[in-house]
Amino acid sequence: MNVYATPVSNVTGYINYFRQLAVDHSLIRHNPDSESGDGAIGTMHFSKISEEEYLVALNKVAGFPFLALELYEVESESQVVSDVRLLPKGAFSVVDNPADQSFTSVVTCYQNAERILYDILKHIYQDHFGLGVDECQAPFKFFEVGQLAISPIGPVFSGQYGYRCIFDFELQKAIDITQAPAAGVFLINES
Repeated sequence: MNVYATPVSNVTGYINYFRQLAVDHSLIRHNPDSESGDGAIGTMHFSKISEEEYLVALNKVAGFPFLALELYEVESESQVVSDVRLLPKGAFSVVDNPADQSFTSVVTCYQNAERILYDILKHIYQDHFGLGVDECQAPFKFFEVGQLAISPIGPVFSGQYGYRCIFDFELQKAIDITQAPAAGVFLINES
């Protein structure tokens, strides 16, 4: 019996949502085939990255502007030990490549990245709070628009500039860490 046959798919849903934003945005136009190396060079405009990866050169197959998604971190909050609430915090960045390192080119990168970042935030907002939206179908259970932290970044990767947005949200599929693991998850003597 595979006790992990039906995994909680919060991570996959989180990545897929932002990937689709990168595919659909008219200025980004990410090619998902590029993630496996099957797309043309320069068509990869989205990837999941770690905070440390901001310091290393971006793969030569990347195109700009680029949407860089960081996996969410989770903190917990509890008034009593039996009621633990998980509080995820996600982040994404939009960066662009300057034509050269002149002041004008760098400012143009910031302008492009800022425009795209706000387009993405507007889309996320509409997916959660727009007219006719079913909260059960929203990408996240809740998206905290009042807690955004947006800051300029750059140079990152191999000389790109843009903006990073940190946001609070709730996972669509709640995980209750106060419940016992399913039978068979841990191989212990159950006598």
